[in-house]
Parts: sequence; structure tokens; C-alpha cells
Amino acid sequence: MGKGTRNRQDRAQVQVKAPAKTVKNQNKSVFYGTLAMGIFAIVLVVSLLFNALIGAGVFMRARTTAETDDF
Repeated sequence: MGKGTRNRQDRAQVQVKAPAKTVKNQNKSVFYGTLAMGIFAIVLVVSLLFNALIGAGVFMRARTTAETDDF
């Protein structure tokens, strides 16, 4: 076996091993991307619900605007 053949085999083995590391990194990035999108969706829903409640006056009705002892 010549030196060129050994180098080609070494490069082939490196290329075979490299995608496994890439797949692990891609799985992490997919996981973190999904996690970030889930958190963003939850924050969006909560903020829309909060704005709808403010617009309907739910929080304003729970407060006393003025009090007096004279009727």
C-alpha cells in the first residue's frame, strides 16, 4: 500500500467520523431553536391575553376610582 492510498483512506475515515459530530451539533441547535420558538409562542400568547384583558377593562373594574363619605 502506497502513501497516497493511506492518505486517501485516512481522509475517508475522517470524513466518515465528521458527520457524526455535525449531527450532534445540529440536534442541539434544533433543540434550542425549538425551545426558543416555544418560549416565544408562550410569551406572545400571554401578552395577547393580557392586552385583551386590559382592553376589556377587567383590571379597571377591580379598582376603586374614587371614594367619599358624603352621599
